[in-house]
Amino acid sequence: MKSENLKDWILIGDLLHPDFDEKKLGVKKSEDISCPNMFKLGKKWVLVCISHRLGCRYFIGDFKDEQFLPEYHALLGGNSKRYFAPESLLTPDGRRVNWTWFHGGEVQGTQSLPTELELPSDGILRIRPIKELQSLRYDKQTRKKLIVKKDTSVMLEKIKGDHLELKVVVKDTGEHNFGVDVLCDEQGREGLRINVNREKNLLEVGDEKAPLMLKKGQALTLRIFIDATLVEVFANERQIIMTDKPRGAEARINDGVALFSQGKDIKIDKIIAWKMKSAYAGD
Repeated sequence: MKSENLKDWILIGDLLHPDFDEKKLGVKKSEDISCPNMFKLGKKWVLVCISHRLGCRYFIGDFKDEQFLPEYHALLGGNSKRYFAPESLLTPDGRRVNWTWFHGGEVQGTQSLPTELELPSDGILRIRPIKELQSLRYDKQTRKKLIVKKDTSVMLEKIKGDHLELKVVVKDTGEHNFGVDVLCDEQGREGLRINVNREKNLLEVGDEKAPLMLKKGQALTLRIFIDATLVEVFANERQIIMTDKPRGAEARINDGVALFSQGKDIKIDKIIAWKMKSAYAGD
């Protein structure tokens, strides 16, 4: 509906335009739109919402005849129903910041990291952790040009922690699987695996997964945030996955980090690690 004075209203019709292309978008028009949040981003309109069947998702499009006509649809947070109920706000400096409810399993409900959404001219939604998180960093460690032999795992000395931010840069991603194990023991076992699955074009974090298309030789930057039992992973600012690795109250804390490669050697061009302070500890 629309109104000039918020008192007298004119009915326009359904939110979604009749030209909604189910085949192009890969989703039915009837899929439920709950927790809706709509805003202008760049030159387009973005509708972030959930489907109770699919989880958190978003449309990118524009208005036609005063109805919303999406041009693109994707899941936000991977193929996971645990990434749910999005909310966003506009910061005083003009950034669109979004966060979601992460639930299910042994985690009954917590918020994801706040993320900044941007839609540049290429029309691909960018998702990045907000810059304010950098204020929590300390004890920086850097490693460069690490070679991981095929079918092996390499423990990273002095890079460990269960409150940690990691930045992993790989310039040539090849065509084989590789990744990072976090929260693992001294031998690099029993951790949470973050796998760049080149064979299936997926980013896999524990049991969660999301599409991650990389061209041959395309560079990859992973941003990994570890907060006790919660792990959130950003890939090239285009994909995000959050999951958890529960442990008992009296269980030993495993905080090791290891790199692995499958089928072929790979060069990790750079890995930077910061330990992270509590956001509630003040100055």
